Amino acid sequence: MSFLVTDPRGTYVDATVGDAGHSTRILERLSPPGRLFAFDCDPKAIRTSSEKLRRFRHRFKLRRSRFSELEGELNKMGLTAVDGFLYDLGLRTSALTDPERGFSHSVEGPLDMRSDPDLNLTAEQIVNSFQQGELAEIFLSYGEERHSRRIARNIVRRRSRSPLETTFDLRDAVLEVIPKNFAVKTLSRVFQALRLYINRDLEELRVALEVAVRFLKPGGRIVVVTYQSKEDQVVKELFRKFSGRCVCPPGMPECRCGKVKLLKVLTRKAVTPSPEEIKLNPSARSARLRAAERIIPR
Repeated sequence: MSFLVTDPRGTYVDATVGDAGHSTRILERLSPPGRLFAFDCDPKAIRTSSEKLRRFRHRFKLRRSRFSELEGELNKMGLTAVDGFLYDLGLRTSALTDPERGFSHSVEGPLDMRSDPDLNLTAEQIVNSFQQGELAEIFLSYGEERHSRRIARNIVRRRSRSPLETTFDLRDAVLEVIPKNFAVKTLSRVFQALRLYINRDLEELRVALEVAVRFLKPGGRIVVVTYQSKEDQVVKELFRKFSGRCVCPPGMPECRCGKVKLLKVLTRKAVTPSPEEIKLNPSARSARLRAAERIIPR
């Protein structure tokens, strides 16, 4: 909140309303003229947060939207200048533990993993129809899993006998071919990779952050909380690009990344939770917060 809310009378966007924890804190900090516009692609999150934010109903608007639809929604609302954007990229605890969503390897349920139920592709379709090489590439690129080929090979072998239909089917296919001491971290990476791929989370995040840069007024802030290295890398790259630092690959003869100085990075290193916070909220242990401020172009 200290990074985000700089003007209690301002206009703010919570692009990941979830269960309304952050939105509640923002609205409590705003004075009566202040406004909050909140979004989420998950209809269950919209229903939950709508109920929790009812006491603020005259000071906020809530819409269902994917990141890639955010700019259109802001335009429909007539917004042209925003004081702060918040993106908390963690899964809602209630979604993670919901068996029907299929996000967790510790809860049995259908292999779904869609944050937005309107998406067509599910985890069950991927693990039962993608080629072995495609599966390995997903686990490596989106989960940085070093046993990706071994896991993909075993998934294909097991599905030849019977389809993988539940989270436990996938869990067992992974556990069968990896050392026991790697079990939890490997399962987390495999499930993470499938979720990122299905929901196009990294691609959507890039779009959403650029939307924030365009809509922020000078002095406005972007605050992003990530929980995975892939998402954190996207944030760092965008902050570098818009703070005037080149992000072209090494060896390029000249800069072609279109760097421009529109942001001042406020967090030279990511802000991480204290041991006390982790003790109170273990799910925060991998959180990384980065913030930047919109400046007047030079």
